[in-house]
Amino acid sequence: MAQVGRISGPMLDEDLLRNGSNLSFKNNLIDTPLLYFDTINRRIGVNTSTPVSDLEVVGGLRFTDYTTNNAQSFGNLTIENGNISVVSGNLTIGTVSGQVVLPSLLTDDYLFNDNRITSLNSDSNVELIPNGTGEIDLLGSVTVHEHMHVTGSMHVSGNVDVSGDVLRLGDQATDTIDFNTEFDQNILVGKNDAYSLGSFSYTWKNLFSASYQTDDVLFNNNIIESTTVEDVIGEAVPGTSTVPSAPNFFSKPSHEFK
Repeated sequence: MAQVGRISGPMLDEDLLRNGSNLSFKNNLIDTPLLYFDTINRRIGVNTSTPVSDLEVVGGLRFTDYTTNNAQSFGNLTIENGNISVVSGNLTIGTVSGQVVLPSLLTDDYLFNDNRITSLNSDSNVELIPNGTGEIDLLGSVTVHEHMHVTGSMHVSGNVDVSGDVLRLGDQATDTIDFNTEFDQNILVGKNDAYSLGSFSYTWKNLFSASYQTDDVLFNNNIIESTTVEDVIGEAVPGTSTVPSAPNFFSKPSHEFK
């Protein structure tokens, strides 16, 4: 018949009163206590005979449910009122698969929810800053619903399709634009008789065109003709009857046909 351990005899008073004597449960005399009652300091130890807290467990501890009304500390980790914090250093969350899945993430400045990053500070910027010579790669289609400001250079290797108006290219008179391509469409002015091509200070060197037409005169190859019925091409310069040559006509805006 197997032996059965008992707690009996004069070692216990009624109601398990110890009267200042500790109580240890272990298999052999030299074993570490499986359960230890430190009655003097009012502590309980599991797999230890020197508990330093109200309950100290050496080894694993598993709960089916755990409820507490006070802050709980686990080494450098503190859990209180739904918050998890560390006393010092960083809080590292890791899993066996290396992935941490969160429905959303809230910081002091940003909200990460689904595929959206929202700034919580009024009128603040959201900055994506690569390290060193790194780049920010946006794969797939990118839609900008508001304004986009580029301080440095912008390189586009594909096509650029602008559905609205291009209000301004450059912000200073010394800015230049270089079209290293051919135009496959008309270049139309948005307002009649309002804008100039070139100026007195900066004139175009050459104009190559199959024909050129003003409101009243048509230049086509070597023929100059009036586009107004029964109109006569008069003097190019008041007081003379000489029609200016083509280079002078295009480079001297003061000459008018009447």
